[in-house]
Amino acid sequence: MGMQLVEPCLGKSVDRLTKGKIQVINNVYQAGLNDCYLQLLESFNVKANLVVPIIVNNKLLGLLITHQCSHPRNWQQSEIDLCEQPARLISLALEPTAHTPPTPPTPTTPPTTSPIRIGAKQLEVTNDLSSDNCSS
Repeated sequence: MGMQLVEPCLGKSVDRLTKGKIQVINNVYQAGLNDCYLQLLESFNVKANLVVPIIVNNKLLGLLITHQCSHPRNWQQSEIDLCEQPARLISLALEPTAHTPPTPPTPTTPPTTSPIRIGAKQLEVTNDLSSDNCSS
């Protein structure tokens, strides 16, 4: 949503999330949340939520958050696991990029192309994957 959260609003949650702990809140009104955090959740009509940290190089990079807005929810372990799995995959996928400096482009020979005929159209197939041109 592009919303920037103020750290004090999240309170003690930030410390636990930074350590990789999942935050499971079955009922936001019974979780002992600080007023700022509770007001934030109320503004989205959240009644229960599940917050899974995305950790890269021991740093909190982001959060995968699941909200239940219609009523409080007793999160099942299978639901927690389902949310934790993509967060771990994202962390693993980003891990190598956090260590490896970007490599500068090296001069190469021009990409080879081979024409392919489809009906009356001719397409150029290239092995150059650096272009993001998706227009037809």
